Amino acid sequence: MTASDAHARLADLLDRHGADSARWPPPARAFADTLRDDAAAQAMLRDAAALDAWLDAVPPPAPALRNAILVAAASQPHGASAGGRPGFVATLRALWFDLGGARLAAPALAMALAAGVGLGLALEPSTFEVDDDADDLLALAQIDDRYTEFAP
Repeated sequence: MTASDAHARLADLLDRHGADSARWPPPARAFADTLRDDAAAQAMLRDAAALDAWLDAVPPPAPALRNAILVAAASQPHGASAGGRPGFVATLRALWFDLGGARLAAPALAMALAAGVGLGLALEPSTFEVDDDADDLLALAQIDDRYTEFAP
């Protein structure tokens, strides 16, 4: 494994599990032990440890904040976005009713059905022509007694 591959794997482990090797899977711990003399790997570990310490210093959110978020989410009408504007579904529903709703959709669907049936009936049947020679050969084969598979 090249040094750049090892550093990429270490960066992935640090992103997934943090700098505390006690939280790493055992094969990953053994891999980290092989990098203890690598200066770049040690710098990556120090940076990850500083990030972990900074994240651990953040206090947990207060229960009142959680309750306020839940109340605000429950009070919004269905389909509304966070900014108070109507959401995508509500906008489509309003547009549907402004344009006439089913009064427009029903005739459009009826026209599509009529056009489909009309075109299906108006189009010519398949232009595939049957070869008359093949019919003659089949008739001759049925006359000959040696061809038993075509016999009735």
